[in-house]
Amino acid sequence: MCWTERETTVYNLEDLPFDDDGKLSLIDPSRIRVCIPGFVYPVDIGSWCFEKRKKLYFDTSTERCSIYLVEMNSFRKERIWLVTRFLDYIYSHLKSGKSRRSLLTCVGQFKMFVDWCDENYPEAFLSKNLIRDAVDNFSQNLLYRVKVEDISINTACAMQLVARSALEWMYEDTRGEIFDGVRRIKRSYAATKVTEPPADDKAAEALSLYVNIFEQVGKFVTKFEKYPAVLKLPQGDFWYFPSAIPFMSRSRQSRFKKDNKRYKAYNYEEGKVRSVEELVKIIKRGRKGSLTKAAKLIRKDALDNIDRANENRIHPRRVLLATLAQQSFMMMFSANTGMSLGQIAALSWKGEEFKIESEKQGFKTIKGRAHGVEVSFMISSSFVAPFKRLEYSHLNEMI
Repeated sequence: MCWTERETTVYNLEDLPFDDDGKLSLIDPSRIRVCIPGFVYPVDIGSWCFEKRKKLYFDTSTERCSIYLVEMNSFRKERIWLVTRFLDYIYSHLKSGKSRRSLLTCVGQFKMFVDWCDENYPEAFLSKNLIRDAVDNFSQNLLYRVKVEDISINTACAMQLVARSALEWMYEDTRGEIFDGVRRIKRSYAATKVTEPPADDKAAEALSLYVNIFEQVGKFVTKFEKYPAVLKLPQGDFWYFPSAIPFMSRSRQSRFKKDNKRYKAYNYEEGKVRSVEELVKIIKRGRKGSLTKAAKLIRKDALDNIDRANENRIHPRRVLLATLAQQSFMMMFSANTGMSLGQIAALSWKGEEFKIESEKQGFKTIKGRAHGVEVSFMISSSFVAPFKRLEYSHLNEMI
């Protein structure tokens, strides 16, 4: 089998081209990738024109992970209709004001249906009758997966509903013929997992952690302090270095210093770089001369890495810590205001001036203006100082 990386064209969902009759006008739908709200990278919907496809990369740190390799001989002309109609469908979702989460669920779960058809019923999209057979078999497969506890009944219900809603719209099936005779999967409220509020002691412990991270790590970032540094917590001291894993418990450190040379040099217990002699004992394998040489190189790499981080205010690992400090602040802010993380994220922070006014019973009111709408919420007077520190700090500039 010959896998091919084809040329692709990227569109924003809201900028898809339509002709004067309101029909989607794409030169080659098999090449299209679409930026859809809720997704980090463009979605390779054009690859659905091919029965045989696989991911180019699995490393999610690069956009290349969103591209699919295809088997060119598996191209199916009828799939052009599938791609264009589904794009019409999600475009209608966008215009009707559906949320990012709704779009993410719709596209992600319908893709699962398309993938299932490719593997089990590749002729599904040839006709309306065949798609009905595919839907029936897909539903039976969902129920089997529920039976073997691979997925929950509510997940199966959501996946069937997404396929049903999309297909009925795409086929203009107002009478529900596609799902005629297909067993409907019903949601079970008994199977819904209710989030239990944490016990008071656990909530206090978590809040203490957020406060410590915000205060100490935030100061490290904004004051441009130097590595290695220590985070003092009730559970003990945690030294951190400019590595991919800034903090490490004793048990994890023991495992990493044995298995990964990048972490051998860092002594997370004492906050220092190990000596050549210490590293030789850890490395163990090899001749004495080669062990010493390897230990020197490992130590030099670690020291160079620390020097680079200490010379660069926006070093990636320092930015990572800034992100961690700001996330901790958001949790503190949520605990003080009762706002959800979604509501907090919707507030306009950058370039805004917040008015702090005296209120009764020792509370303050902070009013943020976002999109012309005034939003009010209450915070305790003791929280005003941390709020101001974040507003005027370099954390927002870094991230």
